[in-house]
Amino acid sequence: MSTENGPQWSWPGVIALVIAVGVSIAICVSLIVVALSPHPVSQQFAGVLSALSGAAMGALATYLGSINTGQQRDDAPETGPERKN
Repeated sequence: MSTENGPQWSWPGVIALVIAVGVSIAICVSLIVVALSPHPVSQQFAGVLSALSGAAMGALATYLGSINTGQQRDDAPETGPERKN
């Protein structure tokens, strides 16, 4: 969807923005909680935080990479399965 003079926006873009902001806030909150904790962080807890952060960023990257922009790549075939050799 686009307006005549304004920027273009789409629902996938809005969803990606919400996911990115949510992941950023979650990582910041977990880092603050760990920094302010009086107890030392165990290796298992650090591993869980690392795995969750990586999974969230991987999900966001996959989502953003799968958005179809409607533009055909240069190296993509022009037709379907029938290729001219």
